[in-house]
Amino acid sequence: MNQTFISKTIALLLTCRVVIDIVFSNQKPQLLVALYTVSILAMSAYLILRSNITAGRSNTIVIFLLMSATLASYLNSDVEFTEHINFSLQVLTPIIFLLACSGNKSTLVKTGHFFKAYIAAPALMLIFIFSFLDYKQNNLGQSFFDYYANKPNHALAQTGLKISLLFLESTPFLIAGFVLLGLLNVRSTILALTFSIAIFHKTGLFKKRQLLKIFIFIIIATIIILAFVDINQVLERAVFKNRTSGNSEDLDNLSSGRSGIYAYYANYLFDKFNFIDWIIGRGPIWLDPKEFHLSAHNDFLNLLVSYGILGFTLISYSYYKFFSSLPSRVRPAATICFITLFLVNGVIFHQSTILFCLLYIYVQHPKSKDSGSQMLRKKNIDR
Repeated sequence: MNQTFISKTIALLLTCRVVIDIVFSNQKPQLLVALYTVSILAMSAYLILRSNITAGRSNTIVIFLLMSATLASYLNSDVEFTEHINFSLQVLTPIIFLLACSGNKSTLVKTGHFFKAYIAAPALMLIFIFSFLDYKQNNLGQSFFDYYANKPNHALAQTGLKISLLFLESTPFLIAGFVLLGLLNVRSTILALTFSIAIFHKTGLFKKRQLLKIFIFIIIATIIILAFVDINQVLERAVFKNRTSGNSEDLDNLSSGRSGIYAYYANYLFDKFNFIDWIIGRGPIWLDPKEFHLSAHNDFLNLLVSYGILGFTLISYSYYKFFSSLPSRVRPAATICFITLFLVNGVIFHQSTILFCLLYIYVQHPKSKDSGSQMLRKKNIDR
């Protein structure tokens, strides 16, 4: 099968994922999700088969162990079979795809370039449009800012974040990504993008001239904010998410209730888990009507509860294997983004996680010396 055709097919599948997350951010049609999942798994199988023997065999073993851990978790769980399978597919589909990508770098470079050239910028604009449409259809007399302060849309925000990573060197689009995440008010994605930019540009940021520019920008921004913006309103929206502040519940408000959820899951692990539970988990307990109905909003706790130490180790290794295969110049920024979401919100269970594969685009960055020499050699050959 022609490599260009494969690259464009993968770009199409990723575009479908983006469109599904944007257009159906609140409730996704099951038929669309099923078609997408089958297509991604089929493409993953093909990519694994066409990768070199060592990588293909290694990925196949990891996937087999992951599926075994999932089965073991189900056998030790009270969650219904269909709920458990649906949940496990959400977790495993991105992992399988990313593992398959790690053995097909050249194909993914073409996919990344195609996606960035034709899809990424329109996708950011589409998120702006649908975030406004969602507000118009569902607000109850609230302002746009209050609506998203009270009802953050994580699907739109995480999709926007992963697309924004493609523009780490494109200031206008990066600003657009920041504005989008600020409007959606999902603090974990804002934090993740901030860390990614800082890590990616760490060399340039600490030059004296850059530090001076940053300092001047901060001074100007501070003056404008103090002159035209009510600081209390900003704190209420961005920090406390329009919840009551100034009392003993400040920590819980600041964490959007996460501190209480983290405490519940930590107590659950230490009070209710026996030896077998610690090894293979009890499945997604929040899907069991008899249990607490909210997930931990933290992948470390979610994975331990759902799949135990075995599943947590295998899933962590799978993502480590993928991120270690990314080009060195973008790997730290991508990794810090993933870890931030992993700890403060959750990234494992968002199928837009597959968009991380687009970071292969930086393998042949035109400013790099290696890439420049390769392009020069190619021109000489063409002549």
